[in-house]
Amino acid sequence: MNSSRWIIFILILQIVILAGQWVGQPSLPRAMAQIPDAGAQRNDMLEQQRLTNEKLDHLIALFENGDAKVKATLPDKH
Repeated sequence: MNSSRWIIFILILQIVILAGQWVGQPSLPRAMAQIPDAGAQRNDMLEQQRLTNEKLDHLIALFENGDAKVKATLPDKH
């Protein structure tokens, strides 16, 4: 008798799950794949490289003119 109650309980749960799938729950929005624009990515990378080169040129000019000062310190011992 006890096992038949479990079978009925499981059957009811399965019917509820099936009804939920059939009626339809709000689905998640679909992911829309986008094709990457390789040309725009390369242009962005080139622009960043140009900016980096400009900064490096400025640093090199500072060191060549002697305007840059470097100070080395040892870490404190605790």
